[in-house]
Amino acid sequence: MMSPSGSKQVLNFGIVTYALLLVAGVSMLPIFPLYLGVQKSPDCRVFDLVIKLDKLLLGCLVLQALGFKKYLGFRGAFASASWRLPGLVVGCAGFLMAAALSAHLVRWDPGLPPFWWQWAAINLVLVCFGEEAFFRLFLLEGFQSQRFLRMSRGTGLALSALLFGLAHFRGGLAYALLAGVAGIFYGLAYRWSGLWGSIGVHFLVNFIHFAGFSYPLLK
Repeated sequence: MMSPSGSKQVLNFGIVTYALLLVAGVSMLPIFPLYLGVQKSPDCRVFDLVIKLDKLLLGCLVLQALGFKKYLGFRGAFASASWRLPGLVVGCAGFLMAAALSAHLVRWDPGLPPFWWQWAAINLVLVCFGEEAFFRLFLLEGFQSQRFLRMSRGTGLALSALLFGLAHFRGGLAYALLAGVAGIFYGLAYRWSGLWGSIGVHFLVNFIHFAGFSYPLLK
C-alpha cells in the first residue's frame, strides 16, 4: 500500500503532466462548442467560444492535492492587503494594453458583443480558476514554501510568471512576454489575497481587454 507522501508525489506528478498536455494543446475531456468562428470586430482574429473542462479539472486536482478547506475559503480575499487589488488591476491592465497598443497587437475597440456573458462565465470559471490554481496555488505556493526548490520569494514569483508566459507561447512571442508580465501581477495578488484575489485580478484584466480593445488580437 502506498504511503500518504508517496500518493501526494504521484498526484503532484500527475498534475504537472496534465498541465504540460494542456499547454501542448491536448484536450483530455469532451469539448462543447457554443460559437465557432466568432469575431468581436471585423479586424480581429477569429476564435471559438467553447466549453473546455480541462482547466477546471486541473484546478480541482490542485485543490485536492493541497486541501480544499485550506485554500478554497474566502478569508484571504479579505486580508488587510486586499485594498491593493484595485491598483493591481489598473496597473496590470494599463501596462499590458499600452504595450499591446504600441506593438499593434490590439486597438481601442470598446463594446460588448452579444455573446459577452457566455465568454465571461467561461473565462472566469474555466480559464482563470484553472490557471490561477495551477500557476499560483500549485507552482508559486510550492516555490514560496520551498516544496519544489529552495529559492527566494522574489525568484519564485519571477519563475512562476516566466512559466505562465511560456504556457501562452502559442499566441506568439509578444503575447507570451505580456502574459509573463501579467503573471507577476497575478502572483502579487495571490500573495496579498490568496487564490480568490488572483482569480479576481486575472478575470478583471481579461474583461478590460475583452470589453475595451480588440479581442483576442488584431489579424
